[in-house]
Amino acid sequence: MEDSRNFALELRRYLKPIDTVLDFGCGIGGYAFEVSKFCKVVVGIDINRFYIRIANKLYAKKTSKVKFYWYNGDNIPFDDDSFDMIYAHAVFERIPKISVERYLKEFWRILRPNGKILADFLREEASDSDFVGLLGPDAYIFWSEMELINTLTKSGFRVQNLIKTPEKFITFAISVKSLNMR
Repeated sequence: MEDSRNFALELRRYLKPIDTVLDFGCGIGGYAFEVSKFCKVVVGIDINRFYIRIANKLYAKKTSKVKFYWYNGDNIPFDDDSFDMIYAHAVFERIPKISVERYLKEFWRILRPNGKILADFLREEASDSDFVGLLGPDAYIFWSEMELINTLTKSGFRVQNLIKTPEKFITFAISVKSLNMR
């Protein structure tokens, strides 16, 4: 719970009280619940039905500002221009890069003009670290900084900031939907 509170406090600087936010890969909903304290509503989606059931039991009854839905991992089931922000925390570390590109294009579609994405990606240097632990480097997807910038730009985003966390080998990409890209 402490981790989700800290994450929400970090995200807060990018949020407005009127924002509608998507938590992509919401898990059991702890992050969405904490982030909902700083915006209008958070919608969480995940491909794991069990997680969605738990999220609804734990949080949907506590506040009307969070909603959780299962989705099949294909096209994201929302209309164009539905969200002011999308975040994906601890999601892209195990998704093949070609799929990440597809999701980013979907993010572009469902984000409102000038909407932001905040997503974290494992840096290449993590592959040689203790971070990979028991699962080993083949269980994770690693990104170079240039590869990440190129992928985000190709998907229609202007990279606003890359924040590197040394202790977890994560790069947080903060990007804005570029209106002249499509």
